[in-house]
Amino acid sequence: MKTTLHFACVSLAQVLEELHYLFADQAVNYLVSEHGFETTVTLTATDVTPFKQRLITALADYYYAADTNENLPTYAVHQLIAHHQTLTAAESLTAGEFQSTVATVSGASAVFPGGFVTYAEAVKGQMLHIPLAQLQHDGVVSEPTALAMAYQSRTLLATDFGLGFTGVAGPTTLENQPVGTVWIGLSQRHQGTHAYLYHFDGDRQAVRTQSVLMGFLLLVHAMDISK
Repeated sequence: MKTTLHFACVSLAQVLEELHYLFADQAVNYLVSEHGFETTVTLTATDVTPFKQRLITALADYYYAADTNENLPTYAVHQLIAHHQTLTAAESLTAGEFQSTVATVSGASAVFPGGFVTYAEAVKGQMLHIPLAQLQHDGVVSEPTALAMAYQSRTLLATDFGLGFTGVAGPTTLENQPVGTVWIGLSQRHQGTHAYLYHFDGDRQAVRTQSVLMGFLLLVHAMDISK
């Protein structure tokens, strides 16, 4: 039996470390490949199911699907379409890259009505109706701002999901936060709004790319919860 598991935003070194820890001296073979910030692991064994479940559990934060030919953004958008759920976003550090990636997937117009690119503090106030006093008190790179961006984007466009991206892509620090610091907010109808803190490595574009992929990963995990 064979299965291929798909992960994103996890280093190849971490995947290999988990494989060695979990499957040393076990009756399973594995092959690992990496493309950008997505990693696939193909497991082969007489009965692959227990090995599959152990690896998914170990890397649950980064796992998104098994035995698919779709990359993470395509998989996420197709899951939205299949579940008849809609999505929007408000982006700061990613400057529209998340929404642009959504729109590259065929059929995205059925689930993505539009969104917000709010790079400047003042525009966050104008477009998302977040009080400037709140932004100045909390800081742009903060949990409250990520929460507000996600919630306001979702409620303003009446979608099922809203994502908010704020952080420091570089090359210099912002609000005394180091490069790679990223907050992503996720607002879900009937499930509340939560924000998650990440510290990504790499240059400006690498930080933005990982932020976008993590947004899709959070979305897939939220859809699993809502089923």
